[in-house]
Order: sequence, then structure tokens, then C-alpha cells
Amino acid sequence: MKHLHLLLLILLGFSSSGHAQNESVLRNLNRVNISISGVPDKDRAMITNEYVVNSNGLLKIPYIGNIQATGLTCSQLQERIEQTFKAKQIFTFPVVICKASEDGAAIRTVTVGGEVRRPSQVPFREGMTMFDAVTAAGGPTDWGHMKKVRLIRGNRETQHDQSRASPDPARNPPLNPDDKIIVPHR
Repeated sequence: MKHLHLLLLILLGFSSSGHAQNESVLRNLNRVNISISGVPDKDRAMITNEYVVNSNGLLKIPYIGNIQATGLTCSQLQERIEQTFKAKQIFTFPVVICKASEDGAAIRTVTVGGEVRRPSQVPFREGMTMFDAVTAAGGPTDWGHMKKVRLIRGNRETQHDQSRASPDPARNPPLNPDDKIIVPHR
């Protein structure tokens, strides 16, 4: 009987370590679904959500702030979040479940910079135009020169007049993932 228990423990150890090795590692801009139990309902509702690993490799989790996620598997991230809640004495027995998005793909983005209110990477969506991306970044500042907005796609750069919204693709070009938009200073 002792040998059977020992054999069972060894087999369980191999199967669980094999599972962790097959788990993919999180990267910047990956989507992650996090749910929590063992906490009050209002806290569970606040924490259970889809998160995006930011460009610095961090997830911002309610109550605990930023957690390093890049380079971890979901299993490791679950454990890190649980341990942080316990160490900060926020929750006594949290149970965290982490699941990477089903397609495992990173969110596709467009970078908007220069004289906009919130320079950032904005999530790309099919049919997005230059005007849409600038608007998603908070619109131009008072110093933004909307008649000479630059679009950088790969090694190619073009300039567009965005002073008025227009359905004309020459004035308001459709975007591709990884495009960069720069609103220059007047």
C-alpha cells in the first residue's frame, strides 16, 4: 500500500509539473481574465474582470495596485496575486483564477502621441480611422496642429489634415495595427 501511495504521489508530481511547463508565459498587451472567490461579494465584483498586461508588463489590480505579470504563467500570476492580498492583509483566504484570453493574442494597438491630451497606445478595432484614434487619445491639446498630423506605418510617413472630421479616406485614413500617429505642435 505504501508503494502505491508513493507511486501515486510521483505520478501526480509529474502531471502537475508537465502542465505548468506547457502553460504559456504572459507578455505585454496580453488579455487576462481574473476571477476571485473567498472574498465578500462586492470585492469579488470589483476584482473579477478582464485585464490587459500594460506595456511595462504590469497588471493593475484593485486594492493592491500593480503586479508584475510579464514572464509569468497564469498559475504563477494567480499565486502572486493571492500572496499579495494575504501579505497586505486585505483578504485572508482569497482564491484567484487566472486565464489568458482564448486566442492568447495580444491586443492590437495604434500609438498616438504628440499634442494629444492622453498620449497612449489605443486598442485597434477594424475600421478605425485616424480621427477615431486621436479622439480615443483625448483629442488634440490647444497646441495641436491638426492640419499636419503624421501617420507612420512601418518605414513610411504621410501627413494628413485632420482639422475637420471627414469620411474621405485621403483626409481621414483607415488605420492598421501598430500604426503611429503624431499630432505636431503648432
